[in-house]
Amino acid sequence: MTFFRSSPSLRIPSPAKRKPRPAYDRETQLPKLIGLWPSELRDMSAAGTLKIAALLRKSLRSERQRGRAGHWSYDLNRHIALAEALKAERARLTALKAAEPARASAGISAGRLRRATLSSHSSSRS
Repeated sequence: MTFFRSSPSLRIPSPAKRKPRPAYDRETQLPKLIGLWPSELRDMSAAGTLKIAALLRKSLRSERQRGRAGHWSYDLNRHIALAEALKAERARLTALKAAEPARASAGISAGRLRRATLSSHSSSRS
């Protein structure tokens, strides 16, 4: 009777021995995934984040289609990076929307602030 031993090179490393994945960095990873200008990367507003999330969703859909079709240009690492970036941008958007009511309850809404600054500028010109 022959017993086979598993080769050390065939063993899967335990989770404790694996290198931790770097955290999502918007300014480093997004230009590699989707073509964005630096000004679009610096836009941290809810509208800018929503636009980036839409672009990521579109790119992820295209990558999924390539994977399902077995296309030669499909890249699993790109697929994973797109999914992680989209997840991070959605979390950022949720945090921004959660912070909006806190600002509104403090009496600082974007519209009110804009109207106040416009009225102060127009009264100072008179």
